[in-house]
Amino acid sequence: MRGSEDADEWNKLKAVVNCNISLVVELTGTEKNARIGLDGDVASIVDSIRFQMLFLLMWDYLKDSLPPYTATQLKQALQYALCRIGLHPTSIPEGDERKTDDKACRGHALADDDTLGASFKAFKQMSLPEAANALGTAKPLLYEVKTGDKPVMPCPKKYADLDFVQAKDCKKDTKEDEAWKQQGMEGKVKQYLNFWLNWLGAKATPNAQTNPRADVSEDCLKRWLCLIRAVSWAESLHGTGTGNQPARDPMQIGNPADAGWKALKGVAAQPEKPYREGDLKGVPDFKDVPGRIDEDAKGIECDKVPDSKAVGEISNIPANSGHKDQRFTKELSYFWGILWLIQKVNNDRRNADCTIPNNVRSTWNFQCCSWDDLIHGAAYGYNAKPGKEEDYKTKITNALEKSCCRKAPPR
Repeated sequence: MRGSEDADEWNKLKAVVNCNISLVVELTGTEKNARIGLDGDVASIVDSIRFQMLFLLMWDYLKDSLPPYTATQLKQALQYALCRIGLHPTSIPEGDERKTDDKACRGHALADDDTLGASFKAFKQMSLPEAANALGTAKPLLYEVKTGDKPVMPCPKKYADLDFVQAKDCKKDTKEDEAWKQQGMEGKVKQYLNFWLNWLGAKATPNAQTNPRADVSEDCLKRWLCLIRAVSWAESLHGTGTGNQPARDPMQIGNPADAGWKALKGVAAQPEKPYREGDLKGVPDFKDVPGRIDEDAKGIECDKVPDSKAVGEISNIPANSGHKDQRFTKELSYFWGILWLIQKVNNDRRNADCTIPNNVRSTWNFQCCSWDDLIHGAAYGYNAKPGKEEDYKTKITNALEKSCCRKAPPR
């Protein structure tokens, strides 16, 4: 078995398993505290090695999907792993159809079979040499991970590596560009957007029947980075404007009189529910999101909330204080402002430019991603005063041109 002969490889493998134990604990019945160590008794180490082998194969199945994984995906991954080891569903007959290659087992993983528990039990009862030989036949991949005091699992998709759309032959507005750079939040804005995309299970689908649903395109996400920057300029000139605490609240999500803050604090006239994709655990109301992201992040290092201390203060700030409270920060403003912007744009049902039906417009669905879709959703949903939506749309459009995300048309 790879890793058992080489200390470095063993430590990498150990880090992967320890950080990802929650992925399969519910399906396999593995104890949550069964973390891998070299000082345990023989039986626990044997069980750990079995678990490692199973996990490597499951990760081979899941590696191209976007975490967090649904219960269905985990069940399919487990079925795939057992098939690669040679423990097929009982619905698969003996003979040529009981192949253990990648393609055949991916097909078996999609089959609806109720004998998964029995297959896993058989795997746990295999002798260690048998299991090791089966793993050697399957040839799983070992993925590189960071090791040390805080091992990190192969993390969710790195949207944060993307950059902004840039129009050709365009000169940025000096005032806008300097203000954006001066506040030093570009890197964190990318991290925050990255976090919400993964937490929501972001996908793009034109209808409810599409399966599998597509990942959000890079072009769409680059536009989203631009839209966040444009809203920041429209609301506060990137924190340099006048009015309601601009430096502390560039996205103006903390104004006690505005809908976004009221939703976060649970005092809105109408509840707002942020919908997550598929089987991801739902959130009954916007005010419940702070508690949910803390719960979701437990034990998985790379799913932890960026700037958790600053972001977590949202729960301690009174509804009637908002950004007037000294604990309110620009980090908090961008983090929660981005989620509110996603909520309002992706649930915008008034925009005729996007042709998907209303019943699939949802927080997680980034299908409507033309400039017209994004600008309209922000203008009519984010923070414009009633009757001033078209003025807000003009502000957003001008801000996109100032940053060269879009090139201004000839005047």
